[in-house]
Amino acid sequence: MIIADTHAWVWWHASPKKLSARARAALGTSSEIGLCAISCWEIATLVARKRLSFDRDVLLWLKQSLSTSQARLVPLDPDIAVACSQLKWNHSDSADRLIVASAVIHRAQIVTKDERIRSFRQVQSIW
Repeated sequence: MIIADTHAWVWWHASPKKLSARARAALGTSSEIGLCAISCWEIATLVARKRLSFDRDVLLWLKQSLSTSQARLVPLDPDIAVACSQLKWNHSDSADRLIVASAVIHRAQIVTKDERIRSFRQVQSIW
């Protein structure tokens, strides 16, 4: 499994040309792409704040995106919550911390353009 950061998830389905060639290839060939539950909240919040829009209702977009054969919703469970709180990483964005903790727990790489995540050495990133 690889985990898609929130923006990578959106771009994967809505604007694949925004992904790097390496990220696009990883998402296109992986049999399982982890999509963190916190990313659902992030996407819905961005839509509510009019910083992101889709051609359909956000809930429908999320459900359709999660229904693809590669997609796997990664829930926020106790292991991830504790791992998140114990990350040795000076980064206050809770969503980013939960996505990184999900990758740590699942021993997964993260597809992300985010340089702060990419510089965190406990996880491998793809961009």
